[in-house]
This record gives sequence, C-alpha cells and structure tokens, in this order.
Amino acid sequence: MANDSGKGKNKIGMKKIELFIVILTISIVVCIVPLVQRIYVDLQRNKVTMGVDESFFNPSSDKEKVIKGLRGVHISLIFTSTPNRDYNGFQVGYCFDLNKGFKIPKKKVDLITVVGENKMGKDIESIKRYISANGKIPVGFVEFDPSTTFGRKLVMMRGNGFRIHRIKKREMEKMGKKMIDIMITRYRRAALERNVNVLWIYPIPIASLRENLRFLGDIQDSIKRSGISIRERLSLPYVPDVRAKYQYFFLFSLLSFAIIILIEGLGIELNVSKEYLFFAVLLGFFIISYILNSMFTLEVSAIIDAVVFSSIVYIYSIMEKKDRERKEALTLYLLTFLFAFIGGLFIQVLLFDTRYINGALIFRGVKIALVFPIVLIAIRYLENRYFIRYLSPKKLDILILVLLGIAAVLYVTRSGNHPLIPPFTFERRLRDWLDRTLFVRPRFKEILIGYPLLWLGLRNKITWLKRYTPLILLFSSVGPISTMNTFCHIQTPILFSILRSLYGVGLGLIIGIILERILKGIPVRN
Repeated sequence: MANDSGKGKNKIGMKKIELFIVILTISIVVCIVPLVQRIYVDLQRNKVTMGVDESFFNPSSDKEKVIKGLRGVHISLIFTSTPNRDYNGFQVGYCFDLNKGFKIPKKKVDLITVVGENKMGKDIESIKRYISANGKIPVGFVEFDPSTTFGRKLVMMRGNGFRIHRIKKREMEKMGKKMIDIMITRYRRAALERNVNVLWIYPIPIASLRENLRFLGDIQDSIKRSGISIRERLSLPYVPDVRAKYQYFFLFSLLSFAIIILIEGLGIELNVSKEYLFFAVLLGFFIISYILNSMFTLEVSAIIDAVVFSSIVYIYSIMEKKDRERKEALTLYLLTFLFAFIGGLFIQVLLFDTRYINGALIFRGVKIALVFPIVLIAIRYLENRYFIRYLSPKKLDILILVLLGIAAVLYVTRSGNHPLIPPFTFERRLRDWLDRTLFVRPRFKEILIGYPLLWLGLRNKITWLKRYTPLILLFSSVGPISTMNTFCHIQTPILFSILRSLYGVGLGLIIGIILERILKGIPVRN
C-alpha cells in the first residue's frame, strides 16, 4: 500500500509538471509579439547624438578654430549651464546645474537636462514650471549623477525622454591621456548596452584641440563600428504598447502554478483540493491587483518571475547524487539555463514600457532577485540535511568555506552600478578587451563562477570534491541568477541580453569542462 501511495503521488507530480509545461509553452507563444516588437524598438533607437561641453570654448581658445574643428567632426550640440551664451549654428543643450545655482534661459534651447544635487530643494518648482511651459523641448537625465532621480521625474512628466552619459571632468582628470581607450569604451558601451541617446563629452585635460578632436573622432568610429548611427539631431522613437491583457492572464497563471510547484519542492505538501484553491487565490490576487494598480502588479510579478525561474530547477531536480554521466549532466545544465533565460524574456514582456526602456523607471526588484533564490535553495538543502557534514570540519573544509565566504562577499559588494568594491584597472581593461572582441562582454559571475561550478556539481566525478557538492551547487546558482539579472536591465537592448546570456552559458560550460579535467589530476587527501 505504501508503494502504491508513493506511485500515486509521483503520478500526480508528473501530471502537474506536464500541465506546467503546457502553460509555459502557451505563455511563450503569446509573448512572441511583444518580444519581436521590443527588438524593433531597439533597432529604431539604435542611434546616438554627440554633444560637447562648453568648456571646449575656454577663454584662451580661438573660438572660430574650435567651431571649425567641431563641425569638421560633425558635432552640432553644445552643453551649457551658462544662460544666454551665444552658440550660433549649434544646438544648445541647457543644463540646470543644481550645485552652482541657475537662471531660467531666455533664449531658445534645443534640449534640457539637470545635474548636481540641491539638498535644500530650492528652485525645483521653477524648473518644473519651465519644462511644463516648454512642452516641445526634449528633456533628458544624466545617468549615475546625483540628479538622476530628479531627472527621471522630469522625464516622467513627459512620458518620453532621453538618457545622457558623461564622464565627469574630475574623473577625466584622474584618468588622463593614458586611459583614453577606457573613456572611448565607456562611451561606446553606454550607447550600445544602455540605450543612451546623447553623449556629453568634456575635453581631455591638458590636451591640444587637435588631440581632443581626434578623441571625438575615435569615439564616433568606435560607435559606428558597433552598428550604431551618429545623428546630429536627437531622434526619439515612439514606443507603442503592444501588450494585451490575455498575455498577462497566461503569465499570471504560469506564475501562480510555478509558486505552487516551488512550495512543494521546498517540502510543503498540498493535497489536490488545496492546490486548486491556492491556484485560484493566487490568480485572483494577480488579476485584482492588476486592475487596482497595474504598474505595481507588473513589478511584483517580475520579481516573483525572477526568483522562481532562477531557482525552480535547483529545488525540484538538482539534488546531490553520487555522479552523473555527461548526457544527464548536460541536460540538467541546459535546463537550468533555459528556465532562467525564459523567465528573463517574460520579465521583458511584463515591463515592456517606454519609461523602463529609456530608464525613467527602473526595476526595483534586482537585489531581491540576486539574493532570494540562493536563500530558497539553501533552505531546500538544509531540509535534506546536506550541510550536517560540515559541522565537524576538516582542514580542507575550513579552507573551502573561507574561500566560498569571500566569494559570497564579493558577489554582494560587486553587484550593481555602484559596487562597494569597484573593478580594478586591470579588470576594466580585460572587460574592454572582451567588449571589443566579443561585441558584448559576458558576465564574469557566469563564465568564471556560476556555470563552471554548476557543471562540476552536476557531474560530481572528482572524489575529493564530492564532500563539497552541496556547497558547489548552492554557489553555482549565481550563474542562472546572473542570467536572469541580465534581463532585469530593461534599458539594455534585448538582443544584447540574449547574446550575453548565450556567451555566459557557452563559455561557462567550456571553462567547467576544463576545470573538471584539471581538478581530477590534483591528488588531495580529505
């Protein structure tokens, strides 16, 4: 009877998985239209405008010579925070500098942006009034600036706007002439990977006009080689909303089903009637919440999607075994990546919106998506008592645990646009080389940590490492989590996210196989 009961539960479990796969397949089909539309929008936005700072016209420079040189390299935009300065024949990008104080420009300007930080909050309303009164002037924000939050709000007032990248003057002074290649790569990456519409370029300190004009030309050449066109005038395409409510219905159904499977994978058993009731409650919650607050619901759905799809294979299928043959290991390896990849595409559909694409809105669930899946996987492994073996540690255990602890700290502190531990100069140059060589740089977390560890953990063929398989598999989750995180950056063109993810899983597998062979030859006694 006990065996029959177990077989019954297993049959129910298989039917549940089959039903989940059916809903997943339907969801993929109904999401094809917005995904294709997103690719079209990215191609339409595949252009950038270059502008220089007014400091190109320093008091000692020959103004006519500077103008002639800038026109020679097809620069038509000047950024200025000086009201009413005359730049005849050039577009004027007026910048409200909150650090210096500002005046409302009386002359016509072509673009508006904001920089700096006004902690007192004074004169903010005057900027808003000016922007409201001049509805035809495009408004942009400078990324990674103290003003970015306020700038995004200004863009939100219009519904559409543009994104600006600049390397600050003080930062350029630190880098100097020796790091011009890094500056060029930064501008290229901003235009290529973050949908930046305008580049704001300062002159290289202690460099001649000829050197600075060559610098501008090199930036243009680098961008053009990446397939991006240089436009003298800003062009912002309209992003149509092609999403339909029936698409959300299938995605909400899929997420509700995935939550139930995840809960049961964590060891919480639900009978059939409770499953149906729980599914109905979850689906009802999604639908009602969407009616009341669609933006909030879509963000919450994207967070749930990120957590579930990057961890579900670990919780449901990847458990410790003595070893796996190459075919079985490769199947699970690709399945783990595929779920994270599909979940990432669903996030792109859920957050398909002009404000996310131009960066005025940012997905706020990135940190949760980075950490929470690891917590869920650790809970599953604790339930299976996998970590008891480390309660009486050996010398090698202590070394392995310390190394993994350092890796965990680096994982958290090196994540995000402003990591606590910034990349070293050597690492920056390596990243730039990968960018130039592979067109899009794969993430180090995927090719050096996550996916190689996933291959080692799935194969489990190295005798002296078998004791650490649970830890290896736990830390390997960095791979699919990073793949999911790639798609959480909505402003990045989706084709680049796809290419970066394929690089990650492919190079990670190659490095994992090489690492397996190297470690097999190391004689270690436990």
